[in-house]
Amino acid sequence: MKRSKITLLPNAANFDGLSNTGRQLTRPLYLGLTGLLLSGCGEPDYTAIVANTVEDCVADTSLDFQQCEVAYQEALEEAQRTGPSFFNEQDCEWEFGAENCYQDNDTNYFFPLMAGYLIADALFDSKKRKYRGTYTPVFGYKRKGSKFNNKYMFADGNALGSMNKMAFKVPKNSLKPKPTFARTVSRGGFGQVAAQKVKINQRRSTNRNRSWGG
Repeated sequence: MKRSKITLLPNAANFDGLSNTGRQLTRPLYLGLTGLLLSGCGEPDYTAIVANTVEDCVADTSLDFQQCEVAYQEALEEAQRTGPSFFNEQDCEWEFGAENCYQDNDTNYFFPLMAGYLIADALFDSKKRKYRGTYTPVFGYKRKGSKFNNKYMFADGNALGSMNKMAFKVPKNSLKPKPTFARTVSRGGFGQVAAQKVKINQRRSTNRNRSWGG
């Protein structure tokens, strides 16, 4: 069933003491992707920024206001399509923080609010006014004690990096559409998915290094 068309706002600036007003994020702090986002052999990395608002997009990319507004709306649609769903608000907030979840009117499940959306300027064709990627939504993970706390997370459970500066080096495949999150999760379920992603990527990295070493 299609999720309700509701307005999602980026997460608030103070993640530990969230309020109902001024939902704008501080800039994400650059952090290496620590092997979670692995580019293919010979595939170039792109410099991408996390835009927390349309105004951020205008200020920090080559897109104009209209293009940034379209990017924001497309990212919202992706967040609604791909974001993890929870049975109740408490389970969602346990992973994504107080007041960072909303209830879908159609399913009654709870979903995390989009914290921002990723844009790589190099993928934008200014002549054709066309973007050759997806305006990828990211979610702010807030479970204290988790290795992913205060990290931007993709809908598929991969981690982007810390939430305090804007620039990230990412492979092109991280800017492609993510699959729909296929199951409703209970408390800790999204974190478990993320941890499994880490293990899988670590094994891939180990196997690749062995093959390079002969």
